[in-house]
Amino acid sequence: MSINPVVINLIIWLPFVLVILPAIIKWCIRGYKDGLVQALLGLSATIIAGIASIFFANLLATIFAPVVKGWIGSVDAKGMVAFIIGDGLRAELSLLLYSVIISFLPNLLKWIYKKYLSHIKEKSDKKVMKFAGLGVSLVDCVVFALLFTIPIYGSLAIYSPAIKNIIGGNNFIVETVLKEEQKANALDTIDVINTHPLVVVASTKMSRSLYGSLSKNSIGKEHTTIEDNVNAISDVIAVVQKIAENPETITEEDLNKIIDVISNNPGMVTFFSTSGGQELIDNLKQTLDNSDMPKEGKKKICAIINEIEEKVNSANDTQENAN
Repeated sequence: MSINPVVINLIIWLPFVLVILPAIIKWCIRGYKDGLVQALLGLSATIIAGIASIFFANLLATIFAPVVKGWIGSVDAKGMVAFIIGDGLRAELSLLLYSVIISFLPNLLKWIYKKYLSHIKEKSDKKVMKFAGLGVSLVDCVVFALLFTIPIYGSLAIYSPAIKNIIGGNNFIVETVLKEEQKANALDTIDVINTHPLVVVASTKMSRSLYGSLSKNSIGKEHTTIEDNVNAISDVIAVVQKIAENPETITEEDLNKIIDVISNNPGMVTFFSTSGGQELIDNLKQTLDNSDMPKEGKKKICAIINEIEEKVNSANDTQENAN
């Protein structure tokens, strides 16, 4: 049974509406009362607060991630859970801290502005300036709501296209979980999400940049973002799917893609090694042995599979030393 697209749209709008309505009631009244100049100062306070929130969220996440990781280090987790509470922990903390900081910092800056800059006003108290202040304050509310909901809509903009690629590619893993009707409903739901106005805004270059700066994962001296890792997982699953469907079509390019994923996305090491990475390598070797591929081709592919295994082991060793 599929969910009505109208219901999905309303659910996606809900966080934005819950944020913007209180802001409109408070800031638009003040904007009309204080006029254009004060409204412009209020808008600048919101923008500065958004930038500062990202900075402080990143700073605090970097400080506290090792501490929190130490607290939960004894948890025996696998796959994505291991990644989230391990290498992905800094990104998760940063997004959480950002939500906390952005909830109060704009109001704090506006209070400071009002206390020390309230004397800066228009020379005229004409109605037109009051309505101009109201209009700027409305823009201020929209900007604040968009900034506040970056973690929500940024995540939707990153995850939903990747999930669509995985589900829509006739993935053998998905087919063991979803029936054809369920798969079709899931794809329809993702299409509704991807075309939602707020998700489209979150998919723009500027929004992705803001989300990316919050969702960095630190592995030693290297950094990746949540988007990097989501795309990497999608690439690996696509190669595994191709191998499972027709082992005879394995190419050096396919396997080199897995090597690139491991080499260029250090945050994937935990995910790959705790999500059956060695089992995947063993299956590749067995598939290769059982295939009718020419001997010379087998030799080349086998060399690449061995390189994948070495990359995983080397990346694991590097990560352990960094920790």
